[in-house]
Formats: sequence, C-alpha cells, structure tokens
Amino acid sequence: MVRRAGFRGCAWINSYGELGATSAPIVAQVRAHKRAFSDYLAVLVAGAGRPAALAAPLFLLAEGAMVTAGITGSPRPAAEAREAARLLLASC
Repeated sequence: MVRRAGFRGCAWINSYGELGATSAPIVAQVRAHKRAFSDYLAVLVAGAGRPAALAAPLFLLAEGAMVTAGITGSPRPAAEAREAARLLLASC
C-alpha cells in the first residue's frame, strides 16, 4: 500500500521494468491492467459528475505517486498526489 513506509512500487510497473523489453505477454498484461485502472478512474470521475478530461491527469497523479513512493520508500508522494487531485477536482 502506497501509504505505508517501505512501499516497493506497483507490481505491474515493476514487472514491466524487469521483463517488458523481453516478454510480449508481460507487456500485454501490464498494458491491460493500466487500461483497466484508467477506465476505472474514468468511471469514478463520471460518477462524481466531473468532466471526463479529469480522468487522464488523475491517472498520471496516481501512477506517478506509485512510482515515486516505490523509489523513495516513503508514503509522502501519495499524500502529495492526493492533495494535487483534491485541488484539481476543486477547480472544476
């Protein structure tokens, strides 16, 4: 979980980093998972009555927070991404 110290990153991103260049099946699975996550965020944005255009930036915030938390081992990127998402949603 990103909110806990010692988070090692997203298993899908880690798998892609380890095997993506050499394994077409891994690339396909990772891309399918990321599409599903992006689609899920789009459903949440629509359900909240917010503009559909917010889904992509929120996806990037979440993905960036996972990568940065995994690299730093700190939950701080998740808190920062959450605050950025809050500000983004409040602006619409």
